[in-house]
Amino acid sequence: MSELDSLREKLHRISRDVEAAVDESLALRRQNPETKEEVIHLWEEFLGHLFRYLKARSKESKDNILAGVSWGRMKLF
Repeated sequence: MSELDSLREKLHRISRDVEAAVDESLALRRQNPETKEEVIHLWEEFLGHLFRYLKARSKESKDNILAGVSWGRMKLF
């Protein structure tokens, strides 16, 4: 397996895990509305850590990993 294939597989696995976490988050919020704030906090921690890590590693390596990413092409909203 090439390094690019390995990266592709890791990102695919992470995507599946994130999808499962989204589904679990929604179920928790539906089952117990009191958990809503805690679920939000967990997502803020996760996303904050991810973007802080991306920023730090990009700065250290002098290679912004997100520089070529088109947020518009991803059709986020």
